[in-house]
Amino acid sequence: MKWLVRILVLGLFFVLPSPLLTSVSAQSYEILLTGRVTSEDTGAPLANVSINFTTGLDTVEVARTDSSGYYTVTQTLFNNWIILFKPSDGKHFDEYYDNIPLVGEGRATTFDYVPGMLRHGIDAALVVKGDGQIRGTVISEADHRPLAGVYVEVYDGADRLEYQYTYKTDSNGVYAVTDLAAGGYKLKFNPVDAGEFYASEYSDGALNLATAQVIQVKHGEVVDGVDATLGVGGVITGFVQSNLGAEISLPAVKVYDQSSQEVTRGDPCYGENCTYKVTNLPPGDYRLFFRDRENGFRPSYYNGQSTLDQAQAVTVRAGEVTPNINVTLTYTPVIVSLATSKALPGILVVGVMGDLLPHYSLDDGHSWQRVPTSPVANHNSGSANYYLNPNVALVSRSGLSGQRILASYGYFYSHSGGGELYRSGDNGQSWAQIQSDPCNEVGSGSATFSPWTVSPADPSHIYFIGLCTYSVGEDNRVSYWLTKSTDGGVTWQSSSTALVGFDLDYKSRSSLVPSPMLANRLYYRNVSNNSHTSWSESDDNGETWKDRDFPIDFLALDGQNPNHLYGWRLGDLTSTYLPVGVRSEDDGDHWMQWAQQPCTPVDGDLLVSPFRSGLLFIHCSLGFGFFRSENGGDSWTKLPPIKGELWVADYSHPGRLLLAPDDSGELRQSLDNGESWQLLRPAGGVSPAQNRQPLYLPSITTQGH
Repeated sequence: MKWLVRILVLGLFFVLPSPLLTSVSAQSYEILLTGRVTSEDTGAPLANVSINFTTGLDTVEVARTDSSGYYTVTQTLFNNWIILFKPSDGKHFDEYYDNIPLVGEGRATTFDYVPGMLRHGIDAALVVKGDGQIRGTVISEADHRPLAGVYVEVYDGADRLEYQYTYKTDSNGVYAVTDLAAGGYKLKFNPVDAGEFYASEYSDGALNLATAQVIQVKHGEVVDGVDATLGVGGVITGFVQSNLGAEISLPAVKVYDQSSQEVTRGDPCYGENCTYKVTNLPPGDYRLFFRDRENGFRPSYYNGQSTLDQAQAVTVRAGEVTPNINVTLTYTPVIVSLATSKALPGILVVGVMGDLLPHYSLDDGHSWQRVPTSPVANHNSGSANYYLNPNVALVSRSGLSGQRILASYGYFYSHSGGGELYRSGDNGQSWAQIQSDPCNEVGSGSATFSPWTVSPADPSHIYFIGLCTYSVGEDNRVSYWLTKSTDGGVTWQSSSTALVGFDLDYKSRSSLVPSPMLANRLYYRNVSNNSHTSWSESDDNGETWKDRDFPIDFLALDGQNPNHLYGWRLGDLTSTYLPVGVRSEDDGDHWMQWAQQPCTPVDGDLLVSPFRSGLLFIHCSLGFGFFRSENGGDSWTKLPPIKGELWVADYSHPGRLLLAPDDSGELRQSLDNGESWQLLRPAGGVSPAQNRQPLYLPSITTQGH
């Protein structure tokens, strides 16, 4: 799980605002999350339930349920968190979202902060405490002495883990599992603290959960004599490394038996050569699975296999260590941002997880190379190399010898740190620092930078937002300043006044929204009014702003009609809080709901075609699917399902959409507005160790994107 860490961020030019996957410090904004808490037993609402955000280190209450079980969260102090529901009635168990008991913290859903994130239906059905018990004794098979320190894990009738480290045998080997509701349960006896060579087992001596005995408990019943005799087991050890010699972050090694049942997990390991250990295994053959979720390495079964059926078996013998079960994980260049340009047809640029340098294609995606250097390619923080998720963009201007590239780099952690900006005029072969301080109007302090935003109407117009932190007495203050270039990044100037109520958002595409038709028109989401969300609009390239009372939380602009705006907003605030899709045909003076809502809630990514007025696409959250409208949202067609949330319209090919599926490293294209998808860039692409040829792109006079 990713907690509050200092993250090194590199942003490289990009034509559309794209998500930058990094943590930012949260402030107070209206409605982040809503939901309802009920009793799993009766379905009745639970009042006064404490809603908590926890990072594993800190836990803070952020809301309580009302008499109908509803709650609303309006602020957070964390960048990433999981949600803990704590009832106050003494009759229900605490649990994490989504129906995860306290033992399953590592499996709980992690929420990443996004200003105005508006997640709805974050509900919970809490389990009622019972008055049944299961009791017994655990002894050693070798000498029949009682075993102290054996954890008794409890699974419900659906084989879901309910308790892991709650119940433990005492010095006489005796345990008692309490507070059980009527129903069937399975037990696992885990001797991890009794000694690594005791073999774990399930109730009635079973070797896996699927074959374990179900123990029936009636209301108020005490089931005695559920004993266990643990034999001698073995241990597996080894190390995990990457094919690049880079750092590995392995949450756990999963271990499967020969019936394909997961039987246990090894300890986490971190580092360039992380050593792992799996203990308390009964003698037998096992298959191991390794996955690094954070750094872009392809998961693998032992020994280098892609499926469980193909995995090489590892034999465990009683009383022995099976050593050197080592594995090398292969880097997979997962695409995290991508860009196209009408001015540079056939050229694609992608940002890749784990790589400081973007990858590019000069032949419409058939072959790929990398930008040659980065200003921060060798920059470390402490002893750790931070893998980055860069933004990319294409910008070309007449008279330049090649592609102009800009980069930003800084630390984002709470409201501290600094930022640096760089420019390259020779296709990324050398870099110079840009002397531009967006915080010069507020005195001493520090600045961090938002991702670059390039105007679709004129790609020589480039923007970023400086988040400036400074002190006044003992108080910390924050302000936001627009810094812009109108000559493709050669010269820069800051806005004359701070942006009031600016919503700095590193993930959403709705922080700063430039018009795709009018080069000097900009919008930003203004959260200075606590009663509702509004927007600010500038028609002079950010010099002056006027408030616009747009009743929306997400804004997208029509590529052919500057007066047509689209978005989604909250619906009935007194009941479901569900967002609905809306549009305006008079530059935001009046708004109407779409005649048909493609999904409920309407809160996914909304994409508007740059080539055809009223052609909309939405990838609904919560798994509802991918939809297209050809009439501004009044009717929708459900398209074939796609896997992935990173998708853009190709500005050099009218009608083409580009999609980067999650975790695969592939890039796919659709030439028929989402009806079908074809492979454009296979998994693998270019690794950081390959293809360091310089990037030379043609100098083109741009008119539009």
